Amino acid sequence: MGNGSGKEEVVTEPLETLKHDKGGINCLALSSDSSLLVSGGDDSTLRLWSTKTEPTEDLGVLSTHPHSSCPAHSPTLHPPTHLLYPSPFITLTQLVHPSPTHLLYPCIPNSTYVSPFTYSTLTYLPPFTYRGHEGFIQCATIREQWVITGSKDCTVKLWDMVTAECVFTYPGHTGRINRLICTEEFIFSTSHDKTARAWLLDTNRVEEPEDSCIRIFEGHTGVVSAIIFVCGPSVGVPDEQGWNINPGDTIFTGSFDNTARSWSFDTGGCLKVSECGVECGVECGVECGVECGVECGVECGVECGVECGLECGVESGVESGVESGVFKGHRMPITCMATDPKGLILYTGSQDKSVIAWDVNRGTIMKKVDEAHGSAVLHMRVENRLMYTCGMDNTARCWVREGLENTRIYKDHTDTVVTAKFHNGILYTGCNDCQVRAFDAKSGTLKRKFQGHTSAVTSLVVCVHKHQGELITRVISASNDGTIKIWNATGISDEPPPVPECQDHDYEKNQEKKLHDLERRLSDYFPANKTTPTTSPPPELGIIEDADE
Repeated sequence: MGNGSGKEEVVTEPLETLKHDKGGINCLALSSDSSLLVSGGDDSTLRLWSTKTEPTEDLGVLSTHPHSSCPAHSPTLHPPTHLLYPSPFITLTQLVHPSPTHLLYPCIPNSTYVSPFTYSTLTYLPPFTYRGHEGFIQCATIREQWVITGSKDCTVKLWDMVTAECVFTYPGHTGRINRLICTEEFIFSTSHDKTARAWLLDTNRVEEPEDSCIRIFEGHTGVVSAIIFVCGPSVGVPDEQGWNINPGDTIFTGSFDNTARSWSFDTGGCLKVSECGVECGVECGVECGVECGVECGVECGVECGVECGLECGVESGVESGVESGVFKGHRMPITCMATDPKGLILYTGSQDKSVIAWDVNRGTIMKKVDEAHGSAVLHMRVENRLMYTCGMDNTARCWVREGLENTRIYKDHTDTVVTAKFHNGILYTGCNDCQVRAFDAKSGTLKRKFQGHTSAVTSLVVCVHKHQGELITRVISASNDGTIKIWNATGISDEPPPVPECQDHDYEKNQEKKLHDLERRLSDYFPANKTTPTTSPPPELGIIEDADE
C-alpha cells in the first residue's frame, strides 16, 4: 500500500502571499471560471481577488453601499494596475472620474466585455469591503455574480459583485452558520441551531426578509454540519409558487447527534424509508402503519426478528431504532458526508473513526469500516469510483468506494489533515502542521511540499487557467496565520512519481489486480433506485456539496 514516502519530494516556496487585515482566514471560494477568488475570515470581512493577473490583483475588501441593507463603508481607489485578463465574469465599465480611468466590475455570464482576447491597461480597481457581518465569516460560495456568506452572527448574506452591495440578509437561524451550498434558485445552510434551511436566491419578489426562507429542516438534536443536495428527475414545470422543485429532490444533513437525515425538498419533511427499500404504501403495496409506515411480515417479505432483526412493536408493527429518513450507526458526531455520482449511496464519516456506506432508499448500512482512520474522520470527497478521506490520525486515505476498500494511505503529515483536493491525478492535502502537500494519487508517493504558512491550513482550492497559450495550475491555500499563499503546481501531474525507498513490486501488482477485480465484481453494485438523478449530471443539476469541510 502506498505510504507517501519518497526520496525526491521537492520543497516549494509560495509564489505570492496575500493577507487579510487581522485574524485567521476560514474559507476560500473560487468562481466557476477560476477568475475570481473570495476569502472570508475572523475579521468579519470578505475580500475579493483576481486570480488571472500576475501578480494576483487585490480587488479589495468590498464595501456595502449607503442604500443597501447592510452597514455602509465608502470605497476608495487602488493605484493603477496592468495586464488584466478578460473573463466571462468580468467587464470594463466607464467610471465618471476627473481622469480617464475605468472601473472593473465582475459581471454576469454572457455579458459583453472589452477586448476578449487582449489585456486592458491603466485600470483602477475599487477595493470594496463586503462588511455587514458582526461575527467571523465561516463559509462562502460564489454563484454567477453573487457571493453568499455565512457567519457566527447567525445570518446568511447575499452580495452583488456588480454593484458591490450587500443586497440581502437572510434572517432566521439562531446559531452560527456552518455550511452553505447554492443552486440556480436556492441557497441551503446548516447551523449550530440544529436546523438546516432553504432560501430563495432571487429575493426580488420577497416582501419581508423572513419570507426568503422556504423550508426549515428540523429534527436533529445536535449541531447540523455537512449538507448535500441531490437533484431528482426534472418534471419540467415550476410549482404553484413558480419554483423549480422536483418531487425527487433530496437534501442530506449530518449532525453532531450522531445521525444523518434525508429530507424531501418538495415537502420539507424527513423522508420515509422501509426495509423493503421503497416509500411506504407507494410501490410495494405495503399497508402503511402509524409511525414507521410498514406492517411487518406482510408484503415486504421480512419475517420480523429473523432476517432483518427487527423486534415487532405494537402501534407501528416495527421497533427497530431506525426512524424514517434517519441514518443511525455512528457512535459519535458525523463530521463529513459524500454521495456516489448517482446519489444512490450516502457516505458518512465520524469522530468515532468510522466510515459508513448507506443505501439511500432503504436507509440501511451497506458497509461499515470501524477503524477507517486511527482517529476522527474530518473530510471526505468522492472522485468517480474512488473516495478520499482525511483524519486526525495525520493521514489521508484512498478508498474504492463501492466496497470501502482502503487502497492507499498518504503519510508524511505530522498533524491533523483537515482538507484535500484532487486534480489531474494529484491529491493535494492541507494540514495543521502548516504545510500543503501534493501526492501522486495512484502510487501514494509524495511529490511536493509547499512550505510557508506559520499556522494551520484551513482551506484549499486548485485554480487552472490559460496564460499566453500555456495551461497554468495554481494551488491556493488559506491559513489561521491570516495569509493566503499561491503555489505553482504547473506540471506536477506530468512529473514521474518519486521512487519509494522500499518498493514492494509484488504487492503493487497484487494491489492493481485487486482493484481491477473489485471494479469487475462491483459493476452492478449500485442498488435499484426509482428516483435516480439524471445520468452524468452537471454539478448545478446533479449533486451539490459544500465546497469545503
